[in-house]
Amino acid sequence: MAWGNWLEFASGAIVGIGGLSISRAVWKNRKRSRKIKMKRTYSASSSDTDEVQQLKLACQMATDMAQLKQGFLSRISHELRSPLNGLIGMHQLILNDLCDSPEEEREFIAKAHDSALKLIKLIDEMVMISKTEQGTDVMEIETIPLTEVFQDIYDLTYLQAANRNLQLDIVMPDPEIYVKADLRRLRQVLTSLVDSAIAHMSEGSIHLHADPVPETQQVYLYLEDQRSPDCWQEPVDLLNTPPSPELTWNGSPSPGLTLMANKLLLELMHGSLELLNVPSMESSAQPETSRILCKLPWGSSEPETPTHAITN
Repeated sequence: MAWGNWLEFASGAIVGIGGLSISRAVWKNRKRSRKIKMKRTYSASSSDTDEVQQLKLACQMATDMAQLKQGFLSRISHELRSPLNGLIGMHQLILNDLCDSPEEEREFIAKAHDSALKLIKLIDEMVMISKTEQGTDVMEIETIPLTEVFQDIYDLTYLQAANRNLQLDIVMPDPEIYVKADLRRLRQVLTSLVDSAIAHMSEGSIHLHADPVPETQQVYLYLEDQRSPDCWQEPVDLLNTPPSPELTWNGSPSPGLTLMANKLLLELMHGSLELLNVPSMESSAQPETSRILCKLPWGSSEPETPTHAITN
């Protein structure tokens, strides 16, 4: 074979091998790009799924919060109507000259004044809760000895219980038990819960004690009382339910409103409130027990710098 033919054959073989190598390289690059594209698509779909889940969770939380606030507003509106109707009724008696004597007129005026003061107190409490939730009234979360709080609750409530012949049993916890909370708000919550039980009881006992739970790093506060089942029977639609003329307002918020307000405050302190048991209307001769559970973060005995609670 001539040298020219050998050169043509060698060049053709080289070109063929080079073309095969190039085609393989192109095929590998295409395959690699497909894998990368598939990975990117899977990653994008995974990211989209996570975002959808986060959006669903945020939507559910917003819905729950809206329902809670709607129920809170309904209860406030329902609570304000009772003392206002009482005020209007007593003033109408005075304005229509239906009082038998000046002494009776002064008695009605004194009752109206007392109802107005209690109404203002209720409104102030609701405004305070609203300010705390909005962040204008900031909480200072610090480590608090629970014994100090329980002693304050006893000092603030034992006279009211004694005046109504009720047995108040506040078990002092271990001095080494601490909770993380705002001292002023925690004292307000527990005092409100005990006061509500006293106001809606004519006989029986009230029991408050604390149990630390190391597994959850929380302290459980249990409030047990023997109030009547009637005080828990509230209408479902509070805004559209007219006030009953047979019922008189005792100057204290209903148990439902008390629980709702204190639940909001405890949640702002990273705690919670649950109603564990409610007496039944078909109860036997033995009085049943209402049981309320408050959960608070367990604190350390080491001194800590107070922190401000952040509201969403």
